[in-house]
Amino acid sequence: MKQVPEPEIGHNKIHYLSYNAVIRQGKETTEICIVYVASATSNGASRNESLHIGPKLNQQILEILLRFRFYRIALIADIEKAFHIINNKEPKMKVFRFRRVVIGAASSPTLLNATVPNHMEGCEELFPSTVAQLMFSMYVDDMVCGANTESEAYTSYLESKDMLARGGFNLHKFITNNVNLLNKIHERETPTVIIEFMIFLQEFNKSGMNLDEPLTDLLLESTAYAAVVYLVINHGVRPAKFVSSKTQVAPINAQTIPRLKLIEALLLSCLMNTVTQTYE
Repeated sequence: MKQVPEPEIGHNKIHYLSYNAVIRQGKETTEICIVYVASATSNGASRNESLHIGPKLNQQILEILLRFRFYRIALIADIEKAFHIINNKEPKMKVFRFRRVVIGAASSPTLLNATVPNHMEGCEELFPSTVAQLMFSMYVDDMVCGANTESEAYTSYLESKDMLARGGFNLHKFITNNVNLLNKIHERETPTVIIEFMIFLQEFNKSGMNLDEPLTDLLLESTAYAAVVYLVINHGVRPAKFVSSKTQVAPINAQTIPRLKLIEALLLSCLMNTVTQTYE
């Protein structure tokens, strides 16, 4: 960020961003995360109300997970500080102008989801296979992919790390189910919504209770419905393999059993459509 000269202060429209410190105990990195409150208002529109949010450019998390399950070796990582975090310790009040994406602004997710793929497209000649894979394996700042062999997974690690570093992004916090691969990665690196909770949350909202009130014996009487997709291979004993599932809390307004069955069928149809399109 850049300090605003004194003559410019007071002569232009200025949004002063307040912030909250989110403390995440037990985190290996970034225990304190500064999140800016761009939705706050004071004598006018908030910063978020003045921004164009933009389209949703992130990949569908279900599709990413479905492709992820194809691999024998898993490889997961995170882009370090994908959104810019600032903590000014100067005792004297100063005015700064942000020159990077701010955590908490309504437009920030779109900016990130547009920048990372655009950078990867520029690296397609150098890393064609890795770019083709990561284009459909990134969810905001998380990479979720894999490979069928240890050598392929290690190559994906090296190339994804190098490729994103060329754009100033540090890919870290790598996780894999292969011990040998994990040891190799550690040698190069420096020193996991349950439906019951969703039902509880729905009942809590229906009860009219305040968030500051102590919890009472809230009855979880709402119903839920689900859809499950299995894969059956027409060979030999034809074992059924679980592919995906989706659960939903029933609408707050009372529904008949036949109507819930129709809603359930619609859920299954949508899930089947997602699975078949992902695996085409």
